[in-house]
Amino acid sequence: MVVLRQSIDAGHVDAVLTLADGMGSTRDRGRADVVKTGTTPAPVVDGTLLCDRFLLVGGRLKQVAEVRFKRSRHKTLPASEKDSLGPADMDGKAFFEPTQELDLIRNLTGGRFTAVLTPTAVQGQQRWQFLAHNSATGRIDAFSIEQDPDGLFNHRGRGCAANGPAAAGAWASNTSNEPADGISALRIDPWQRRLSGSQRRLVAGVLTDG
Repeated sequence: MVVLRQSIDAGHVDAVLTLADGMGSTRDRGRADVVKTGTTPAPVVDGTLLCDRFLLVGGRLKQVAEVRFKRSRHKTLPASEKDSLGPADMDGKAFFEPTQELDLIRNLTGGRFTAVLTPTAVQGQQRWQFLAHNSATGRIDAFSIEQDPDGLFNHRGRGCAANGPAAAGAWASNTSNEPADGISALRIDPWQRRLSGSQRRLVAGVLTDG
């Protein structure tokens, strides 16, 4: 089961802040080692899209287990040559798949987003399609992300999803977010922008003829 949810924003009372060591976090805005953008403490998340996965086991939802290095507790970086992979750390504490953040889908408010997993012309390959209302621009941001073999998101992709002038326009229209190779992006005015190559239009987030 994939659970997509909107993160809290930077001003929320429960906002978690980033520490300078790059590893820890805190809710204490007064700490000297809190990372700041100018004079503002930098939150770990700020109105972006979060993703968690669960397994249904015996009628209960369970977190997805993960293999990491036992000493460093990191998925790809060992603490030393003696470090080895395993399902738990040296103290026997099990590893679980962490929450993933899709920070290119940002400025979310009121849970105004939707997602669907769609087939493609390539056999066995699917793409995640996201539509999200951007509160900063008042528009709908549309993203297409290749599904990774593990079922989640392949940010690097196998190349651009489309070619030619139409594709170039789609990338250029999303200048505030720089997508990786596996992500195509398009920003749509939900009230009046006509979709290219079609007589259908997006009105208040709903496709209509006309």
